[in-house]
Amino acid sequence: MKKKNNIIYNKFIKKKYTIKKTFKTGIILKGWEVKSILKNNIDIKNNYIYINKNKEIYIKNLNISPLENQIVNKKNRKIKLLLKKKEIYYLYNNVKIKGYTIILVYILIKKPWFKTKIALCKGKKIYDKRNNIKYKYWKKQ
Repeated sequence: MKKKNNIIYNKFIKKKYTIKKTFKTGIILKGWEVKSILKNNIDIKNNYIYINKNKEIYIKNLNISPLENQIVNKKNRKIKLLLKKKEIYYLYNNVKIKGYTIILVYILIKKPWFKTKIALCKGKKIYDKRNNIKYKYWKKQ
């Protein structure tokens, strides 16, 4: 997790996944979650995004730790994302049929709003990771 210019990045994405397409979404948060994100008490590494039966899209395991003086009932709750129906059906078809995964890339903080960027990805194999390392090494040479 890296914070830069009000953007909280997931820096492990490029190492583990190849990105096919990205989407910008809205996110529904509670008051204590907003305060914690503004204080940078968030971990976006180990989360995953899924689509339920009603064709709604949610983030699970987004670790937002509350501040010291906050009392919270659910620490790791599922958080709803806001997307258009066409985009949700596109994601649903790619996840179910083609075996892609949906991953959170970053959270953007514009003062009254919080936006997220999600990506439709496929996991890299070990030999893909090795090829990327070779390519970077050759570029340096």
